[in-house]
Amino acid sequence: MVTVVGLAPPARGAASVACIMQANKTAADQAVSACRLGENPDVASAGGVFFGPNFDVMRASRFGRSVLMDADSLQAKVTRYAALVCAAGLAFAPRSAFSAPSPHCAAELRAARAHADASRKAKLSGCRLLDVDMTGVSLRGADLRGADLLEATLIGADLSAARLDGANLSSVKMAHARLVKATLRRATFLTTMESVTARQADFSGASGYLIAPDSDFTSAVFRHAHLASDLSNQPMGLLHTIFARATLAGADLSFADLSFADLNSADLRGANLSFANLRGADLSAANLTGADLRATRFAQANIDGAIFGRLNNPATIKALHAARNFDQAIFHR
Repeated sequence: MVTVVGLAPPARGAASVACIMQANKTAADQAVSACRLGENPDVASAGGVFFGPNFDVMRASRFGRSVLMDADSLQAKVTRYAALVCAAGLAFAPRSAFSAPSPHCAAELRAARAHADASRKAKLSGCRLLDVDMTGVSLRGADLRGADLLEATLIGADLSAARLDGANLSSVKMAHARLVKATLRRATFLTTMESVTARQADFSGASGYLIAPDSDFTSAVFRHAHLASDLSNQPMGLLHTIFARATLAGADLSFADLSFADLNSADLRGANLSFANLRGADLSAANLTGADLRATRFAQANIDGAIFGRLNNPATIKALHAARNFDQAIFHR
């Protein structure tokens, strides 16, 4: 059984709808009845279509594959998609049917919100915390391994030293959150992290895409992270982000927008920076040995003391000449 989640655009006032795709084809007839337009207000508003701000396919969510449709084209396509979805054997249920936290998780959340014991570390491992509001909540040292935080609100929350390994952070709102020394190994991101402080955080093996303007990732680890995903039409936005001394060795940053990012002394050995935009970035003393620099843009980037491996691609060498302090960069022979 594969679960797919879709959210109706707020502007249309439609309710959220969850859809469970039945592998058993014998359920097709019942599914068609359940999906019939006009029979159910939730289903009618969604029309069997899962949509959002962009029309693409997200694979990172643990719920499976969500199809996102531009709201402007929704009306013209809703009937056709409804027929296709229903014919595939889909049955609808309100999102509330599966989104509520378990009693244990709900109790842990209440305790965290109450700030009753500042030394207490919330035990939320594996909890389903869809759409919960934890604005400003202290979750220092919390165990959130494998937790599902789809569309949760963590604005201003303190997650310092929290364990979020394997957590689903899709569509999480995290502006001004603190992730100092947090571990987010193999976590899934489809996330905006504006002005987040994530010094010494561990993002090893993380996947998805990350929009993190004005965030601080000083000494953070992104070893083998894949943060450009296959959403090449939605490049990772890291404008003005601080990656000073961060470990990004082996990270996939292809198509990333790293304009004006602070990558001073960053470890980028073996990183995939193909088609990345490093315009105006500070790469001074950064180590880019073995990095994939195909079609990478370096205009006005500072490469003073930056270390590069042997460069055989004339296009890459030409791009580096557009950077500042080219004569101070170190090239292996």
